[in-house]
Amino acid sequence: MARLWWKIAQPQTLGVKVAVVVNRDQILLVKPLGVAQWTFPGGGIKRRESPVEAAIRELQEETAIHLSQSDLHLIGVYFSRRESKSDHIFMFVTNLDVAPSFVADAKEIESIGLFAIDNLPEDVAPSVTRRLGELACRSLSSAW
Repeated sequence: MARLWWKIAQPQTLGVKVAVVVNRDQILLVKPLGVAQWTFPGGGIKRRESPVEAAIRELQEETAIHLSQSDLHLIGVYFSRRESKSDHIFMFVTNLDVAPSFVADAKEIESIGLFAIDNLPEDVAPSVTRRLGELACRSLSSAW
């Protein structure tokens, strides 16, 4: 029903995604319930919530990972017309030296995993591959 409304109304939405990079060679990905692909943790921005606050909240809700605002770095804002919405997605990255403890939220997340960046699962979302490619290019000129 929501997808039909999106197709008719074409609403504008705001969301966040968080790339959790561990030891510069691993990435934390989630597979949301009812979604066939692995993606970055994230979700919608609530009313009166900043993008960084939403990123912290979504990461905590979906993975039980607690970060502060200073741990997150905005790498870009991306536009998506997927599902007939006009979605603006704030993409953040955090770099950790040690793999965090994480637990999938059973209400939202089917699976959660830490993957080698050069050996991602076959069913990874194309946006993950694009964002990781962009991060790799950035790392050649500066620290992530």
